[in-house]
Amino acid sequence: MLSFTAGNGITGTFDNSTGILSLSGSATKANYVTALQSVKYQNTSEDPSTTQRAISWVVNDGTANSTAATSTITIATLDNDAPVLGAAGGTLAFTEGGAAAVIDSALTLTDVDDTNIE
Repeated sequence: MLSFTAGNGITGTFDNSTGILSLSGSATKANYVTALQSVKYQNTSEDPSTTQRAISWVVNDGTANSTAATSTITIATLDNDAPVLGAAGGTLAFTEGGAAAVIDSALTLTDVDDTNIE
């Protein structure tokens, strides 16, 4: 996915099916440089392909397209680390027939390379 910081009369849309980020609006060259320099790449796959990505940049001044300039993105994968469960150690004193009670409210969970637990 590509995104950028909109502003100064410049808006944009990303088409996920084509991979094209289109910016538009009437603005100064300096404002377009700022917008182009704010373009970000994101890949949320837990197991992305490490094939390099080529980003082609084309600018149109209302009359003609520029020649394409190309940037390359190199993908590095993480080790797919296991999640870490910590801070366990609570003790629950439970009486038969008693109300349900939390076993350990101090538990923590982290996963350095994933935002979801499947």
